[in-house]
Amino acid sequence: MKSNGSRQPNGKRICKKCRTPRDLSDFSLIISNRTQKQRIDRICDECRVNEERIKEEKSEIRRVKAMEYARLYRANPETNRTLLDKLKLSREEKPEKYAEHRKTYYLKHKERLQSEAKIKRFSARMEMLKKYGMVCSCCGESDIRFLTIDHISGGGRQDYKNNGTHIAFRLRKQGWPNGYQTLCYNCNCGRAKNRGICPHQEESLEVI
Repeated sequence: MKSNGSRQPNGKRICKKCRTPRDLSDFSLIISNRTQKQRIDRICDECRVNEERIKEEKSEIRRVKAMEYARLYRANPETNRTLLDKLKLSREEKPEKYAEHRKTYYLKHKERLQSEAKIKRFSARMEMLKKYGMVCSCCGESDIRFLTIDHISGGGRQDYKNNGTHIAFRLRKQGWPNGYQTLCYNCNCGRAKNRGICPHQEESLEVI
């Protein structure tokens, strides 16, 4: 029998955090990040509240420490600048140790970091679509799940190869430059396969 949040024969569910059987009413419904469907939380509401309280306490401790560090830095900036330079130098001298530390931190906070990254990517993508258009410039498709950004003058494949696929962050950093448009994936692939001309446009020309 599963014990990590599994449902028990008596209609109860074991909380993954406190490991105690609780009524189903003690668990909230949450949206799965992977399937976008509702499911019963594996952690009871009481443990969730305690988790949030602990997070707030830790956040307050970090804030107080940051204020103290800022005060000490303002009091003696030259000394603290030297310490920062030494820290940067140690990272450059021991890149393997620094990389191992980053890997360990990621694995420890993997779920939270992935969730935050997903929110940031979605926010940047929506900002990009609002800038270049919320509908396909060719066929008028408005479902954002079908929309993407097209290089008007071509060269998108080489651009992705040189700069990566996170184009929204790059365009935002560049101040949303010209030379891009919103297309749906069909029209974008159609242009790529048809010498830069979407088949929809060819059909329009034939009708005229």
